[in-house]
Amino acid sequence: MKYAFLLILQFSILFSFGQKTEKFNGDFFNGIKIKATASYAFYRDDNNNQIKDGSFRYSAREKNDKWRYSHSISGTYKKGLKTDKWNYNYSSKDYKQDKDGYYYSIDVTLSSFYDNGYPNGKWTYSSKINKYKKILNKGKYKKTDLLEVKDIEITLNWKKSKLVDSLIIYDRLGENISVKMNNEGIIDGELAFVNENKEFWRYQNGIPTEKGVDTNVIVNKEYISYKKILNPESNVKKIKSSLLSRDGCIITKYINEEIFNHDYSLYRFIGGDKVIKKDEKTNQYKKLYKGLYIYKLKPILTKKESEIIRNIISDNERIRQAEWLTNQQILKNPKNKKYQDDKKRIVYALNEFKAVNCFLKYYKDYLNIDNIRIVSQRKCGNLDNSALLKTKMEYLEEIKHKADLQVRILEAYDQFK
Repeated sequence: MKYAFLLILQFSILFSFGQKTEKFNGDFFNGIKIKATASYAFYRDDNNNQIKDGSFRYSAREKNDKWRYSHSISGTYKKGLKTDKWNYNYSSKDYKQDKDGYYYSIDVTLSSFYDNGYPNGKWTYSSKINKYKKILNKGKYKKTDLLEVKDIEITLNWKKSKLVDSLIIYDRLGENISVKMNNEGIIDGELAFVNENKEFWRYQNGIPTEKGVDTNVIVNKEYISYKKILNPESNVKKIKSSLLSRDGCIITKYINEEIFNHDYSLYRFIGGDKVIKKDEKTNQYKKLYKGLYIYKLKPILTKKESEIIRNIISDNERIRQAEWLTNQQILKNPKNKKYQDDKKRIVYALNEFKAVNCFLKYYKDYLNIDNIRIVSQRKCGNLDNSALLKTKMEYLEEIKHKADLQVRILEAYDQFK
């Protein structure tokens, strides 16, 4: 027992020595010409890399005849990762005019929280940019009224780098956005965009239920169909996606350009954010936050539906094979009128099947026959008697009838060998 105790003590001493804490207090590289200083504690890992551990303070200041600049960042590291509260403050004020004769002032603040390097908890952000001119009046320069260039406030709530609870973007010069999410980052409530009008979507656990502008509410028929499905053979897939992955998502644009703006957060030089990752191939930085999840409802086909669709696809393939065979015959006998007529009938049938396949695509995508009818008529053309059809199966039978008609015509002319 005595020897075991001595071994443990010896190991503890060696481990403590390997984790020896050092202090840094001096000039800090920030990628710009303005001198910065920082103070922090760190230890070195087995590869002799600095691992920040403890409080961190960064400061950069400059004042000359051109401008006044101040930038400070403070927070805490734990084993190289940001933890607890971090504050960012950035301000600058021009003393010289730009090429258009304006003076600018910028003020940015961010209060954030981390857990083991992940954004966690409530973040509040504000960014204000104003500009003005100086006009000579009676021998003296007088400031014009301030013109607002930017005035944005953003409130986010995180759970381990996932957006949860509520998200509010208040842009006094742009679009105001609010989103309600549950604890899993799924939109659950209202997502609203307010500019001149209020445009909104309402969700229940990620499924869109209503949409509208101001008080003009449109109920989502897909959601009604989803709630009313009684046939046990009919089921629905809930396909999960994120608004953050959509090109041009305005919420993503705000978060990337404001919250994770490198000029204010210096994440490339300070580090410790697990939500920021460098792509070694492109040398670009990616933001890996998640949330704003929604569901698209997609029907699971019954056995009968699947069989009908397989038969339609099979008929389409038979016609393609007939086209290939006819083309071979035309190559051998280019002046044969029968082969030329066969070719015309087959080409016509294939064009009809383009529409059939288009109808099938939307049939497989939507639960509600009204949505299938509206979208397919806009994208695929007309379907006989579509206005009279009341059920999805009736609609599919009409698509099958359109396909069967072409097959019967070709069979009558002995097109299938």
